Amino acid sequence: MKGIGHYDEVRQFTRAVSGEIKWKEPRAAIRAELESHIGEIAGELIQEGMEQNDAVRQAVLRMGDPVEIGKRMQSVHKPTTDWGLPGLLALLLGIGIFAMFAVQGVIQDRMPGYDLVGRHLVSVVAGVGAALLLWRMNYRKISGYSNALFMTGIGTIIFVNLFGLELNGTKRYIEFLGFTVDMMSAALFFLLVSASGMKPAKEWGTVESIKQLALRLMLPEILFLMAHAHLVGFYYAVGFFIIVWLTRKSMLHFILQTVGVIIPVFIYFMHTSVFGRSDYIVQRLTGFIRMDDPQNSDYYTYVSIETIRNAGWWGQGYAASANMLPYIHTESLFTFMIYSFGWSLGLFISGAVFAFIIYVSRLVMKIREPFGKRLAASILGLLSIQFIWSVFMCIGWAPFVGVSLPFVSYGNTLIILHCAAAGLIFSVTRRRRLPLPTAA
Repeated sequence: MKGIGHYDEVRQFTRAVSGEIKWKEPRAAIRAELESHIGEIAGELIQEGMEQNDAVRQAVLRMGDPVEIGKRMQSVHKPTTDWGLPGLLALLLGIGIFAMFAVQGVIQDRMPGYDLVGRHLVSVVAGVGAALLLWRMNYRKISGYSNALFMTGIGTIIFVNLFGLELNGTKRYIEFLGFTVDMMSAALFFLLVSASGMKPAKEWGTVESIKQLALRLMLPEILFLMAHAHLVGFYYAVGFFIIVWLTRKSMLHFILQTVGVIIPVFIYFMHTSVFGRSDYIVQRLTGFIRMDDPQNSDYYTYVSIETIRNAGWWGQGYAASANMLPYIHTESLFTFMIYSFGWSLGLFISGAVFAFIIYVSRLVMKIREPFGKRLAASILGLLSIQFIWSVFMCIGWAPFVGVSLPFVSYGNTLIILHCAAAGLIFSVTRRRRLPLPTAA
């Protein structure tokens, strides 16, 4: 029944209900839900022959006591904070800060005057601020900016391709206020949030599937590959297909849609072959399995395994020197911490990592709102890959390709982005009791 909200009786009723709801965010959706119920009842009464004004008044009376309804609504839709989630995040950040103090003690001879701990703390503070800001923000408002976020992500990749600093063979950084900012990772963040708000895959026809795969998947992948940001491109492909999987029409439909990933993979190998990097990349990806070249392509894996093997249960001591171990503040931090403090700390860190993954997975399963579920699941998928890969590559179970432990390893931009991603998960889980948009 249209225009039901214009009746004074209905406005007074919904206002009385809203007065009992302390949290502002669900009020509009609850008001729309109540008006819908009143309209349905009034419509039935009108069909029975009652005059419209009388039908509306009677429908309002049948709804019951607005104060009691408001109290029930407040109980059902109040925000829920799962304190285990920020607790696990704080634990991981704390491990990272402790690790930076240990690393600082080792690198001060190699890099005198470099304040690793101070710079890391700045990133942690900024990251926690970003997490708190996004935790308080209503994430549902982001879904309306999907296209703008996509263009921001694409524009970021193009900008850094043209004007970025080239380090280790890839253009992904810019210099800002004395810090090196990883713009490719920022672009990945924008693109994943954007993909969470795209049209569900179950609504794609043939033409729409081609359009979405070409625009949303192939275009970013090509740009990532042009910048040699292969790992970032892999992360995005995984996150994209998690979203497609969650919105699939059927298993067959999903399989047919994933054929589109063959094209970016083909472009990948063509691109790397042209620039003479394909053999090197294949060696890095498969060397950890063969371990037949410990002085070259398998060097990092070999050194990491030997370092862990020599650690013992309690390690070699605080800030123990591991001269052969590369990148002890980033990729090899897990190995370094085991070497310094033993296998026991390695098990503790691994337990904290897997506890975070399992805890967030259980929360994601409880989310009903579609956009929030896709957003949280894609972020969880990205963090899980980085967590598991960074641990596995240090123990020789995955290729050593430069993956760092989220929230723990040093990395100005990554710390902030990972915390921001956690903040979005906080926002989604906190609002999982809000009425669904379809109820409005």
